[in-house]
Amino acid sequence: MIQQLMSDRAHDAGTAFPAGFQLAQRGTPQTDLPSLDFETVVIRDWKELRRRLPQWQRLVETAIEPNVWYEPHVLLPALEHLASRHMSVLVIEAAVRVCPDQRRVMCGLFPLESKRSLRGVPVSTVEMWQHPHCFLTTPLVRRDVAAPVIDAFVQWHAGQRARLLHMPSLGSSGPFDNLLVESLQQHNLQRVVRDRHTRAVALRRETAGELLKSGMSRKRRHEMKRRLRQLGQLGHVSTEVYESLTDLYEWTEQFLRLESSGWKGRAQTAIGQLTDQRNFFESMIRSAAETGRLEMLRLKLDDQTIAMKINLPSDDGLFCFKIAYDERYAAYSPGVLLELETIHWFHEQRDELRWMDSCATAGHPMINALWPDRRNIESVIIPSRRRGATLAAAMIPALRAAKQAIRNSLINPLTLLPWRKP
Repeated sequence: MIQQLMSDRAHDAGTAFPAGFQLAQRGTPQTDLPSLDFETVVIRDWKELRRRLPQWQRLVETAIEPNVWYEPHVLLPALEHLASRHMSVLVIEAAVRVCPDQRRVMCGLFPLESKRSLRGVPVSTVEMWQHPHCFLTTPLVRRDVAAPVIDAFVQWHAGQRARLLHMPSLGSSGPFDNLLVESLQQHNLQRVVRDRHTRAVALRRETAGELLKSGMSRKRRHEMKRRLRQLGQLGHVSTEVYESLTDLYEWTEQFLRLESSGWKGRAQTAIGQLTDQRNFFESMIRSAAETGRLEMLRLKLDDQTIAMKINLPSDDGLFCFKIAYDERYAAYSPGVLLELETIHWFHEQRDELRWMDSCATAGHPMINALWPDRRNIESVIIPSRRRGATLAAAMIPALRAAKQAIRNSLINPLTLLPWRKP
């Protein structure tokens, strides 16, 4: 498969995709259309949240934008193992329009954490929750009532004691963000961008070869074919895809061992070395597998696994969760080879998928060199109407810019103090 993927004989057609990542606009469900009489519920008991699982899953199916990190099989394990005592989940719900006395519909879900400061500024803040393994904080909002739900959330924030609302790692310029901007304008509330960057995504092409030619230079493709040949001289190279619950424990333990064997293990930051994170990981992986929402691939050299990758499907795409490789084979780039095989698998085995989000950090050298498409990610601060809120919101990006300038400067800032001699 990898040899086929790296072939230069792939059809070299121009891409029809825009430069920015865009989500498909889907039809509007009508059978359970909610009324516009919303009720805002703040939930701190996760058992209460579990009792809303059917409504929550329906929200996932009808969301204006997908976000796997706020879906039940990912968020509930995170809440149980990683959440602080300052966590809550804001749910916006309404009665079904045609039978208001029978059942309620979940229209919005906003996981929130209360904080006393934001990026070093002592100011009360409510923040869309982002634990260490969460890479997107776009809330789940039902698409057929998206505008009034977002408006209800903005009004809720305006009436809270917290001076700031922080939305880190928010999908920018998408349907949710556009409606949020409109709602803030209507309520005369400001929006301060603390950080903005792009991250790599892969949009489906006609063939895997087209995607590779869009992202990789001819020289780079030849280099990866050379490394694959060299790796093949050590043994038989193959890939496997996770298929059965009976194999889940083996795959899970193998990934944890592989990650712990590398630099994360030496730094004591591997998931398997941290009790709470390991409990979250194992619980989330099992929940995802039991609901059919888990994709795992591994690269093998004979009977030895030398790279593994975990993806989490949502709607018509994939969010990439974790990748690990055996550093003893680093000279052959097993992680890159597995990414190339993932592109092949994405195009040949999963026809229903149209995009993959790398969830990588800004400017990630490996994935940016492979995946040609980009999506915009922002960290947004929204001040309330309370005294000093607007000033505090404006200070945070200014402080960030000052810190960056000091880091980039060749001048030691201590030499600028009046009592210091040059």
